[in-house]
Amino acid sequence: MNALTRYGVAAAMLSLIAAGPAAAAADHPALEESKPGFIVAAPDRGFLGNEETRAAFAVLDERHPAALVFVTDERTRQSLHDAIEKLVATGVGRAVLLPLYLSTAHPDFRLLRDGIADAQIPVRIGRSFGQSALAVATLADRFETLPADARRIVVAGIEEDGSDPDPLAADLQRLAASASDRFEFPAPEILLTSEDPAALAQRLSALDDNTIVVPFHLGKKHDSMMSHTARVRYAAPATIAIAEGGVTPHPAVGAWLLREAARHTFDDSSKIGVIVHAHGSDFHWNERMRQAAVPLTGRYLVEYAFSMADPVTLRTATDRLVQRGAEAVVLVRVFGMAESFRAGIERLIGTDYESCQIPAHAGHAHHGHGHANRAPRIVAPVPIVTVGGLQDHPLFARALLDRARALSQDPVNETVIVVAHGKRDDADNAEWMEHLESIRRQMQEVGSEAFNAIEIGTWREDWADKREPAVARIRALIEQAAARGDRVIIVPARTNAQGPARRLIPDLDYALAEGFAGHPLFAEWLDAQVRVGVEAIKAGTTAAGCPDNAGAGG
Repeated sequence: MNALTRYGVAAAMLSLIAAGPAAAAADHPALEESKPGFIVAAPDRGFLGNEETRAAFAVLDERHPAALVFVTDERTRQSLHDAIEKLVATGVGRAVLLPLYLSTAHPDFRLLRDGIADAQIPVRIGRSFGQSALAVATLADRFETLPADARRIVVAGIEEDGSDPDPLAADLQRLAASASDRFEFPAPEILLTSEDPAALAQRLSALDDNTIVVPFHLGKKHDSMMSHTARVRYAAPATIAIAEGGVTPHPAVGAWLLREAARHTFDDSSKIGVIVHAHGSDFHWNERMRQAAVPLTGRYLVEYAFSMADPVTLRTATDRLVQRGAEAVVLVRVFGMAESFRAGIERLIGTDYESCQIPAHAGHAHHGHGHANRAPRIVAPVPIVTVGGLQDHPLFARALLDRARALSQDPVNETVIVVAHGKRDDADNAEWMEHLESIRRQMQEVGSEAFNAIEIGTWREDWADKREPAVARIRALIEQAAARGDRVIIVPARTNAQGPARRLIPDLDYALAEGFAGHPLFAEWLDAQVRVGVEAIKAGTTAAGCPDNAGAGG
């Protein structure tokens, strides 16, 4: 799916949302005091630029008490006061200001802070557009139109009057690094252009030939010809290409407004969407997992994404939840280890960027290691968090003990062997063994009747060089138990099904239990994970985003 089609779908979703439950609230009835109103503050860009801002704002205005303020000069204070009065008239007792800016180092922030200092209701400044992963998605779309063999990319922002160019450039560098992480071209450079025609021409003339300049700013745009980007194009030497695009128009801007509003209106009455994300297998494996999650459907909107973090399945599940009315999404990773697919999923949903952990140079640190050309980030109008990983969770340990008890005949003459999938890397496999050791201790502490022995191991089944010694070790444990007269029960420390025991050790005698899914405690574990995710979303309600210029120095 190309970018135009993908974001055409996103735009349609936004329209669907705005026309749904918001239709009955078009007059913005008075809300309870805990629900804030919103002030969108944007730079004054001239007619066409401001019209693009108004179009994005309309999506928010359909759903929430909201006001739009264009930041100009000292008159901005009155504009802010007028906006606050408008919100107070709807019954709002507090407000969140959402800045449509790429950097909090922009000098307009001084006007904004001064303007809300004496507001009649509490007003806090929320996450700026540039601090959101949706800004990353917007710039990545602009990169997607560039030729694959591009050798030098320069992202052009604007050096604002009265600003310190260093933090502005640092914020834009961090954004560009993250946006370019799925492309093979060199890490983008940053150029702060000037409104002064002579200075602008001088800066552009200093660029190497065959450079591609990508304008990405919220500068003047009176019309399609009288704009800062048009000035850049006019002043650039013929040997330099100027890419199309910019920040607006783009559906991600409206999605950002809705997502930030959802963060600040989220409470215990909000509709929670849950994605149950597991490895998946054949129909029976998948259906067992789906049935195991049924108890959640009475409290949450639930979708499934069975894959190894496939972006298409995760995006599809997210879109379905948004269409069903979810106001936030918790993506539960049903894997043995918490780190399984975590980094890729956090990148996909944008929490890597929004957690402020990506330094300015990070975009191309992975090139040459199979991470380039990764999938586009998910653009959704609701907050998304991811949680999960069974590891040695107490509910997992209790369920595995129950699985052993269900097959037990004479515990004092039985050996239980708890076996996990394992990892190829020896250090990672050792970590799995530590979790299994914790599970063994918990099973021994919780069990009212003592098995003669509880052993642990991993199959390491996907890697032939690691599998053979791992299987030999499990075989030896079974044979040793049989030699002392014990009956053996193998308990798979797995999310679902029985694992490869029958295939890897077909000739020995043992009883084979089932994995976690299908046990009543599995649904309880899922619910506990969702609650962890809900608390993370609530914590995000009070987070305004990265500190000013976070990560700028790498």
